[in-house]
Amino acid sequence: MEDKTRILNMVSEGKITVEEASILLDALDKKEKISEEPIAMKGKQGRKPTKLRVNIDANENSKKSKVNVNIPLSLVKTLGPIISKNLPKEAKEEMDKKGVDLVAIMNSIDEFIEAAGEEDIVNVDIEGDEPAKVRVYVE
Repeated sequence: MEDKTRILNMVSEGKITVEEASILLDALDKKEKISEEPIAMKGKQGRKPTKLRVNIDANENSKKSKVNVNIPLSLVKTLGPIISKNLPKEAKEEMDKKGVDLVAIMNSIDEFIEAAGEEDIVNVDIEGDEPAKVRVYVE
């Protein structure tokens, strides 16, 4: 309110015109409206994922152990090219036969993660003698 009074005093003293005062008062109103808007806290939406998570939950009766691996995505991006260059020849050949291009996956990991969004990358229920649940996702 103090700013509005100062603007009106400037008009009465002849320092600014009525039109100039109107512009200044409009700008003050806009500023007040912006500062009055509540700030909404973000949930997970809009945040970039930072970890690749791999969970394997075995059945209680299973002899398999539970696995919970959390890998920073920055580490995946950094080590991915190193790992792909140093894979054993047999492993590379087997991956090629299966149509897995590890280099292409590492090069497009950002797009892949963005496309996955909130969904799991892998979510498999394994049935049989030793059932388990495998889940790979980013968070």
